[in-house]
This record gives sequence, C-alpha cells and structure tokens, in this order.
Amino acid sequence: CSKPNVPVPGGNRIPGVAREQLFVQLDWEPHPLPAVFTLELRHMGSIFVNDTNTDAAPAYTVASLRPQFKRQQGPWELRALARLDNLTNRVYAGSVIVNEGNQRYFETAPGRSAFVGVELQRRFDCQRDVAFSCVHDGRYSTIDHVLVSEEFIVVLWFGGSSHAGLEPAKSL
Repeated sequence: CSKPNVPVPGGNRIPGVAREQLFVQLDWEPHPLPAVFTLELRHMGSIFVNDTNTDAAPAYTVASLRPQFKRQQGPWELRALARLDNLTNRVYAGSVIVNEGNQRYFETAPGRSAFVGVELQRRFDCQRDVAFSCVHDGRYSTIDHVLVSEEFIVVLWFGGSSHAGLEPAKSL
C-alpha cells in the first residue's frame, strides 16, 4: 500500500467487485440441420479499483458467437465448433489490480479472438438384469424383471485459439 494511513469513508463500494453483472445466451437450432448457433452477451458494471473509490474501470458489454455442428454414427458422436469472442473488438479492462501501489490498476482484455475445436465422443452401454421382489404372506416373490442400462462416455477434445490475422485491440 503506497499510503497506509488513508482513511476509507464509510459506505464506499468494495473495490474489485462490480455492482451489476449480466450474462445472456441465445441458442438457435435450425432443424433439420444438426447444428446450434449461440450468441452470448456479457455485461459488467464499473469496478472501483481502490478503497477510496477515486478510480474505476468503466462498464462494458461484449458479445461472442459460437456455431456448433454434430454428427452421430452409432455410439460415436463428432462435434465441431468455432467461437469468436469480443465480436466488436471492444477495448476494456478485463481485470483490475486492487489498490496497486503505482496506480496501474487496469489490465486490458484480449481483443477479438477465435477458437476452433473438435470433440469425439463414444458411448458405452452396459446392461444388467435387476429383479424386484416383494413379501406377501411371509414369502418372497418376484414381481418384475427390469433391464437397467449404465452409460459410460469417453470424450476426446482437441482445440486451439488464435489472435493471428485478427485486428489487435488498442491499449487502454
């Protein structure tokens, strides 16, 4: 702390915590196309960066777009997705350093970025018989047999992201 004897007025906001946050996700599944198109909006209110509330990171809203395609073949499912974050390449403080002694509170968030990934999934069904019994007149009797399925899933995930070829964000 650069000034350890600074009085903090009562009623000040806690630094590093936004008063309001909002996340909205809209999914669209255009049947019969095996795809889901997702639009995400994320809003963060202003964030004070010190105990005295004399400086703050401004509020921001960013959008992301994510198309995902899937194909099922027997127990195998293949999913391919792409994601584009910060669609408008907005410059904003992605995080803050609370009460930083040199007053370098703000850390710039990444600009527009892209991610692609592939997921391969295999389902394994293991089935077994289970018998239900009841007691009637002091004797056990079987009333039904049920086939129970236990499902096991193995997932392989490959992905990567890049800022290459995308316009870099300006500094705060």
